[in-house]
Amino acid sequence: MAASLYIHVPFCASRCGYCGFYAVTSGDREGYTDALLRQLEAEQHRLMDGPLPSIYVGGGTPSWLPGEQLDRLFAALAPRLGPATEFSIECNPEDLDATLLARLERGGVTRLSLGIQSLDDDELRAAGRRHDAAGARRAIALATGSSLRLSLDLIAGLPAQSPEGFRASLDAVIAAEPEHVSLYCLELDDDVPMARQFAERPDEDPGDSFRADRYLEAHAQLAAGGYVAYEVSNWSRGPGRECRHNLAIWRGGEFLGLGPAAHSRIGGRRWSWCADLAQWREALRAGREVPRQEDRPDPEARDLERLLLGLRTSDGLPLDEPRLAARPEFLEHCEVEGWARREADRWALTPTGWLRLDGILARLAS
Repeated sequence: MAASLYIHVPFCASRCGYCGFYAVTSGDREGYTDALLRQLEAEQHRLMDGPLPSIYVGGGTPSWLPGEQLDRLFAALAPRLGPATEFSIECNPEDLDATLLARLERGGVTRLSLGIQSLDDDELRAAGRRHDAAGARRAIALATGSSLRLSLDLIAGLPAQSPEGFRASLDAVIAAEPEHVSLYCLELDDDVPMARQFAERPDEDPGDSFRADRYLEAHAQLAAGGYVAYEVSNWSRGPGRECRHNLAIWRGGEFLGLGPAAHSRIGGRRWSWCADLAQWREALRAGREVPRQEDRPDPEARDLERLLLGLRTSDGLPLDEPRLAARPEFLEHCEVEGWARREADRWALTPTGWLRLDGILARLAS
């Protein structure tokens, strides 16, 4: 039985140039909620009994759902909430006001992930974000004064980004003292608008070296601000403030995903629902099985996934992990280069090692 629940809300007011997630900018949001509640009812037997340790509502832009639809969702999830449940929801700065914040608190939400991405107006415009820096600061101040635990997202390597602009955004985030910070080095799917933009105008791409420099700089700044890196892109202000849902996934936990394109991993099975809002909704409306894509990894693929997930976290992997134990010379080489550290019976990557994660994984997998 799954201990974590993920709900995908596919709606966005507009698409950001870098986004590769399944999202739509139009559609029947009330009809989506109707279908989602049907899917929750149909799939709840896959969840553990009683309150869940973690519920995460992501997107898309969950905060773009109308208030009455959020209320319906929260009411349906209420039986799954307990004193120890971490209930996270993603929100865009332009959507957050006192009314929405009060609605989230009443609905049992405990953790707010605010996608600010930058606090520089030129960078925000270049990324296609709908909020400006002043709006992001207002949203941060509003959330900071609430009962919700706050996580702030930043992106390194946006077009128009300078070292000084990135540093100023990060300094402002640290000064706000959220419990959690996520920093993503910009990676683009081939079919997103920003990838085409960089292909046509490469001078607008700050480049991988720029992103790597900002990433290492962020490690130093965040550590000085009291944050601990617990995963390649995530920091918290001490133990117990990590994102519980994502941490469970990185540790191989089971989760049920609901909504179009949402993924699940339960009892050795993996699948994703169809990435088509209309098809997903119509199947649920008609009482039919929702189309899904099954993923059946072989033992080697599962071993490699375990290796990848472990290396993404600061916990790393035990030294008796077979693919580590088979490469003692390579492990020592990584340690000498400063890419990894050995503590007791575990082996974990450092920030410079995380920048080389793909290459290190390839060597260990060979």
